[in-house]
Amino acid sequence: MSEEPFLDRLAADDRVALLSLGRRNEYPRGQVLFFEGDPGHDVLLLLEGQVKVSMTSRSGREGILDVIDPGWRSEEHTS
Repeated sequence: MSEEPFLDRLAADDRVALLSLGRRNEYPRGQVLFFEGDPGHDVLLLLEGQVKVSMTSRSGREGILDVIDPGWRSEEHTS
C-alpha cells in the first residue's frame, strides 16, 4: 500500500514510474497555482489538502466553480 492511497489502483511498477516523473511541491493556503489563460504545460496530482477552482468576474467578485479533494476525478477543468 502506498502513502497515496488513491494511487493503489495502479500496479506497483506503474505507480513508481508515475511518481518518478514529477516533483513534490507544497503550497501555502491561498497560493494561486495558475491563472485562466495560462498555458497548460503541467499535470497536477493532488495528494493532500484541497484546491479551489474559481474565476473572478469583471466586477471583481470571485465565483467558486469547484473544490477538489485528493483522489480520482473524471471531470476536466481547463483554463
